[in-house]
Amino acid sequence: MSAGLVRLHLRLARPGLAVTAVLGLAFVPVLVWPERLMGHPLALHTLLRLVEEFLVLAVLPVTVSLWADVEGRRPGLWRALPFRRTVVVLERIGLALATYLLVALGMTTVAVLRLAPAGGAPWGTGLRAVGLALPAAAWLVALAALVAVLVRTPVAGAGAAVAWWALEAVTRGDLTGSLYLFAASGGLRAAGVDPAAIVEALALGQPLPPALVANRWALVGLAGLAALATAERYRRNERFLRQG
Repeated sequence: MSAGLVRLHLRLARPGLAVTAVLGLAFVPVLVWPERLMGHPLALHTLLRLVEEFLVLAVLPVTVSLWADVEGRRPGLWRALPFRRTVVVLERIGLALATYLLVALGMTTVAVLRLAPAGGAPWGTGLRAVGLALPAAAWLVALAALVAVLVRTPVAGAGAAVAWWALEAVTRGDLTGSLYLFAASGGLRAAGVDPAAIVEALALGQPLPPALVANRWALVGLAGLAALATAERYRRNERFLRQG
């Protein structure tokens, strides 16, 4: 991974980074004035829901910007990329996840500062909450990248990820079962894992329910498979070189 490739991807991602920054700032009032906006004090479960169910969407604007070359309008850019396209795919997914981590950790810092005076969540607990949400973000990024490359439209990739996110938000895991995207904050009804048990384990530093751990690793596995499929398709698709 070269510094030049990183700089190139940062330039590509600039529009998406701006949108992501605005999205992150939009949630700051929820953490600063929770009683006014939500009707109850800030709690650890609120933070967990924020980083897992909402801030994961922060990866999508960056993903759309990073995959702009698949539309075929930038053949020079495509030729300038490293011959090993897998490196390009992994760096783009990694940059989107790094963006999510920056936003999520920023929100976590605000939440910890708000919770600390009341004897709430310490910094380590906030980090664990972000870590639990990271597999969900990874799957959405990988899904968006795969669809973007398959149909050669970055916005379609983001649309597929939003559709998955919306389906999970509506069905609460009834369709996906053990692969439920929001299992850390919503629990796993099929496995009898209650959200309160997860929050308690986080707060006390106890081991997490095995079903939740399996769920998180399953999402990581899905993201890995999607990334490999994206790399293979991206490597073989010379149509990205077309003009116009």
